[in-house]
Amino acid sequence: MKLSTNLRYGLRAMIEIAMNEEDKPIVVQSIAEKQLISRKYLDKILLDLKKAGLVNSTRGYKGGYTLARPSSEINVYDIAKAVGDTPTLVDCIESKSYCSRRELCVTFDFWEEVSNVIRRMFENKTLEMLVIESKEKEANYQLFYI
Repeated sequence: MKLSTNLRYGLRAMIEIAMNEEDKPIVVQSIAEKQLISRKYLDKILLDLKKAGLVNSTRGYKGGYTLARPSSEINVYDIAKAVGDTPTLVDCIESKSYCSRRELCVTFDFWEEVSNVIRRMFENKTLEMLVIESKEKEANYQLFYI
């Protein structure tokens, strides 16, 4: 299973927005620079996140992006859905019509079970949890290199 760059970058962008403690809009260029993501690519991802209702955008001089709801109410699965990358291992899990052997196939049951475990992990990890982990990691990194 390989997750898309959209999900990896979308998650990093959402963490960056959530870490903006001033609760003021954060500009795309700032997110792009801090996360080393191309501005053009990030624009597309942020548009997907906005369409999904995960972020709000404000235009103008003091414009940028903010979370549309508290970080404790946004999970990794929400972000994955927004950028079109839900964690499914095989196509037959998503579509009943994909394979006529679905009801007889023992491997389908296995893939479904593994997909469900991964989905629960995505659903149980909130953006708030990732922000806390990110701050801890950043603090440990700074302590190590001082």
